[in-house]
Amino acid sequence: MPEAMPMALAAVAAAGAGVGLLYLCWRRRPARAGWLVAAGWLLLAVSLLPWVRAAGAEFGTAYALLALTGAGWAGVLAAAELRRPRRQAAVAGGAEAAETGPGRGVRRHLLLFVLAVPAAAAAAAVATVGLSRLLPWTVVDRMALSALLMPVVWGCAAYWVTADPRPLRPVLGMVAAALVGGVAIVV
Repeated sequence: MPEAMPMALAAVAAAGAGVGLLYLCWRRRPARAGWLVAAGWLLLAVSLLPWVRAAGAEFGTAYALLALTGAGWAGVLAAAELRRPRRQAAVAGGAEAAETGPGRGVRRHLLLFVLAVPAAAAAAAVATVGLSRLLPWTVVDRMALSALLMPVVWGCAAYWVTADPRPLRPVLGMVAAALVGGVAIVV
């Protein structure tokens, strides 16, 4: 596997460039950045191909997702380091303390954590298991589908909880999905 290292480097470079383009478009929000967004997503999709060639379809896909996650975290850490001095200056000026009030930010973030982690996980587990029971597959296939689909649904629910300015909408959506899944499990 001497060709695996250049393939892996090409895949990591493509994933990093794709994440970088998407971050640039999100951060600057240029008016006509549609082609940049498309290029970023295309680079992310293309980064899968060298991984699959280097490690096969099973491990290549996993490596591609890990590289994508690593590139995303590198972007998050780079952006956090750039924003840290400005935020400290705002806190030193008392701007944040006047906006939030004592303890308001902590309570809101604690509520978001409870909704995004345990509540979204429970709703995702019940919904995916219940909906997989409706499929005409074998028990093992349904279990595998549930195990693979549950983290994706959980991630989507957690994102919805943290991104929606009205926390009641995602809560009602998670409750409805869990009720549908629960009914499918019981019936």
